Amino acid sequence: AAPGFHGERYLVTFVNPVGEAEYMQFKEENVTMPAGSVLAKESFTVNDAGKVSKGPLFLMQKVAEGSSPATGDWYYMAITPDGLPMTMDVVSACSDCHQGNFGQRDGLGYPLEEARAKP
Repeated sequence: AAPGFHGERYLVTFVNPVGEAEYMQFKEENVTMPAGSVLAKESFTVNDAGKVSKGPLFLMQKVAEGSSPATGDWYYMAITPDGLPMTMDVVSACSDCHQGNFGQRDGLGYPLEEARAKP
C-alpha cells in the first residue's frame, strides 16, 4: 500500500488462512473477521535517493467476541526491525485509528485497489 497510515511507510500485508477468505473480499461494509485471524504488515520507507529502510512489523490478531470490546476484539502489536517489541499505547496508536477509520469493515484498512492480490 502507498504511504499514509503507519508513519508514512509502504506496507505489504499478509493474512493467515483463518481470515483469508473474509479479508480477500475487500468488502467496504459488514465485514466480520473470524477469531484467530492474524494480519501482518511489513513496513518500509524509500528516501529521495531510492534507499529502502525497513520499518516495524505491525500485527493484528482477532480474538473471541467480547475479549476486548474497547478494540473491536483485536489485539495489536508491533515489532521493530531489530526484533524487539515496540512500546506504545496500542489503544490510542492502533485501535482508535483502525476502528475510527475502518470500523464499518471490522477495523481493516485495505491496500489500494491496484496493489491488492487477486483472490
